Amino acid sequence: MRTRGYGDVGIWGHCCPPLRQDAAPQRRALPAARRPRGAAPPRAPSPQPAGRAGAEGGSPAASVPACSAARSCPCRRCCRRRRCRCRRGEKMAEGGAADLETQRTDVAALLKTALRKGDTWYLVDSRWFKQWKKYVGFDSWDKYQMGDQNVYPGPIDNSGLLKDGDSQSLKEHLIDELDYILLPTEGWNRLVSWYTLMEGQEPIARKVVEQGMFVKHCKVEVYLTELKLCENGNMNNVVTRRFSKADTIDTIEKEIRKIFNIPGEKETRLWNKYMSNTFEPLNKPDSTIQDAGLYQGQVLVIEQKNEDGTWPRGPSTPKLLESVAVWFGASARNVLSVSTTEVSIPPGIYTHW
Repeated sequence: MRTRGYGDVGIWGHCCPPLRQDAAPQRRALPAARRPRGAAPPRAPSPQPAGRAGAEGGSPAASVPACSAARSCPCRRCCRRRRCRCRRGEKMAEGGAADLETQRTDVAALLKTALRKGDTWYLVDSRWFKQWKKYVGFDSWDKYQMGDQNVYPGPIDNSGLLKDGDSQSLKEHLIDELDYILLPTEGWNRLVSWYTLMEGQEPIARKVVEQGMFVKHCKVEVYLTELKLCENGNMNNVVTRRFSKADTIDTIEKEIRKIFNIPGEKETRLWNKYMSNTFEPLNKPDSTIQDAGLYQGQVLVIEQKNEDGTWPRGPSTPKLLESVAVWFGASARNVLSVSTTEVSIPPGIYTHW
C-alpha cells in the first residue's frame, strides 16, 4: 500500500505544496504495529550534494513547504496565495521602518496617553491613518491586507485638514476621530521617522489646555485664538497671528517684536485694545492668554519707550483714577489696586458729575 508523500494531500492539510515540484515524494515510516512482520523501516533519503542543488537552482532547504506552520496558520489563505500572509507581518516595512508588529504595539500604547496641561499633541488626517492601520494590521478583524504594498500609506498627508493655500489654517468644523486623529509627541515623531511627512507640509501641533471654571478637565486645543497685532505709532498696519490659550503674554510680546523688528534692548509695553480709545496694560508676562481673558480677534498694541525716557501713551496708571477716588472720598491707593485700566471718558461726562 502506498503511503502519502510529504507534498501530498492529507499530511499538511493540502495547503502548502513543496516549492520544488520535481522533488521526489518522501515516505514516512509506518508505526511498528502496522509494518509487515520482519519488514525494516524505510531508509531516509540521502542528502543531496551541494553542487547538484546549485545546478537545479535551489538549495537543500528549497524543498521545505512555503508555510511550515500551515496547520496553525491563522489566515488560512496559504493554499490560494502560495505564501502565508500572517508571516508577512514579521518583515520590515519600507524605508527601514520598524516591523509592523512593533508599529502596531507602539502606536496603540501611545494613543492611550493621558492628557496633561501644557503637553503638545499632533493632528493626523484620519484618511491616512486608516490606510496605515490596514497596512500594519492594526485591527484584529482587518488583517487581510497587512503588509500588502498596494495599501502602503506613503508619507503622512494632512492636506485634507487644511484650507487651500494655507499650511497652518485648519478647515472649519473638523471632528475628532472622524476627520483627524490626535497623537502625542512621541507617537508623531515615530510615524514621521517611519514614513516622513509630505513635502511642503508642516506638523500641525496643538497644546493641551485646561478648561472648566469649577471642574477642570484637559482638552487638546485644535482651533487656536486669532489675535491682531499692531504698533502704537501705526495702528492701521495690523498683522494677524494665531496663538494657543496656553501661550503666555511674554510669548506674544516676543512674536510682536519679531514681526515689527523691534531691537531686544528697546523697552516696550503691551496693551490690550478694547475700543477706539480704551486700553488695558498687559503687565503680567507669565499670564496665559486664557488667564488674561483674550478672545478671538482681540487687538494688541505694542508701545516703544521714547528716547527721553517717557512713554507715548503716558503712565500706565492714569491720573484720572486718582481724581475719581478723591471725588468719591476713597483712597487713591485702594482704587488703583482694584483696576489699572486706562479709561477714556468723553468730555461731556465731566459736566455730568
